[in-house]
Amino acid sequence: MARRTIADALSGRERAFLTLAFIGLAAPLMPIPGDHPARIAVQFRHTGMASPRRFAASGDASLCAVLAAALSFQDRANGGFTRVDCGPR
Repeated sequence: MARRTIADALSGRERAFLTLAFIGLAAPLMPIPGDHPARIAVQFRHTGMASPRRFAASGDASLCAVLAAALSFQDRANGGFTRVDCGPR
């Protein structure tokens, strides 16, 4: 009697789905070619804060660009803001 493997039991559609799922889960962990380390500097102030606060972290330049696009805002009504600056490490 021949042994059956899991690959024998999967259809082509299931194999394609599993391949795409694997790539989707592995993509955030893979380095981007040409990416370089960057300093991520965040400055923010929200309602009720007397003065702005800041902190910095290190990460990849591509991550900093995504954070800057997603998190930066300014509220003119109450003076709140969040700024994300990407600089050299």
